[in-house]
Amino acid sequence: MTLLHVDNLGWGNTLSDYQGRYEVASGSVGFGTTNPPFPGTRYMNFGGQTAHYLRTKPFTPSAVIYGSLRIRWYAEIWTGASTVIEFVDDGTVQCGFAFQSNSGDIHFRRGSAISGTTLQTLSGYLAYNEWTSFQFKVVLNSVSGEAELRRNGATTTNIMRLTGINTISTVNPYANKMVLYGNAGSLFFNAFDIRDFIVVNDQGSVNNTWPGDVRTDILLPNGAGSSTGFGTLSGAATNWQSNAEFPNNGDTSYIQSSVVGSTDLYTMSNVPVAPHRVISVRPFSLMKKMYAGSRVAGVRLKSGATTITSVTHDYLTQTYNIVDGQLHTTDPDTGLTWTDAAVNALEAGPRLEA
Repeated sequence: MTLLHVDNLGWGNTLSDYQGRYEVASGSVGFGTTNPPFPGTRYMNFGGQTAHYLRTKPFTPSAVIYGSLRIRWYAEIWTGASTVIEFVDDGTVQCGFAFQSNSGDIHFRRGSAISGTTLQTLSGYLAYNEWTSFQFKVVLNSVSGEAELRRNGATTTNIMRLTGINTISTVNPYANKMVLYGNAGSLFFNAFDIRDFIVVNDQGSVNNTWPGDVRTDILLPNGAGSSTGFGTLSGAATNWQSNAEFPNNGDTSYIQSSVVGSTDLYTMSNVPVAPHRVISVRPFSLMKKMYAGSRVAGVRLKSGATTITSVTHDYLTQTYNIVDGQLHTTDPDTGLTWTDAAVNALEAGPRLEA
């Protein structure tokens, strides 16, 4: 599968909500709804004087990585904090792009995107207080490395293109993790909002090149589906309504079960913009255990006559964390590309595995 990582970034309440999706999620981010890129949507605020750090879980080591991130630079701050995209080999940064708060500059550096060797700078390139989707491509190699940037869905025009460069800091010509980092601190004020983070490599027959200007959307429960297995309900009239709030409201409303195999499935809201090309669907749920002891949870997705249980299951803690299903780049019921109608008809929900 060439789709390595996808995140809307605007769905949480605190950064701790993201700890199930990322290997590391630290700092103290905010979330906003003022002047979003799309009406009625949310975004993650990487602003303020607290450093923010998200490192993806390991993926297939990849020598060629494409992706996109939507960014808004909303304040001209005199100090030089940045929001960065870094390409990582285990714990070592190979290279990265830095978007600078005080100048609107974009830098590409080998090693740390903040303090590494600068290979190119685009001076004053960020549009102030405007949402911009940046597509990126990096070839990781000590001799024939490349770095490219495109803007707002451009299919041919590169605003940055470097070839024949060294883009690695380890002996390995690949990355197996990505980092989003805001290097704010007591003397550094970061001023960026972000959302729609997509990462792919060049392998396989689909999702193997420039992703384009990708929008990620959260579809919420809007009715009972074909299974109602969680028997305890609090704070809402029905099981599906207890999970339909956005963002999540913690223990204000919830469902609960101690019976292994308990499964809820819900019908979901329709895709908000149509027609368009759907590149993937992933079910997820925010879950925790109520008491001490081991509890393992997963999520299910039902399309047509086909029901898929998440391949990996998460050991729950007593703090809400995300439980992710797998990324479905095709409709599991047909094996074909998702259609809007198939997405609109699917069901999804949580399952207690152990």
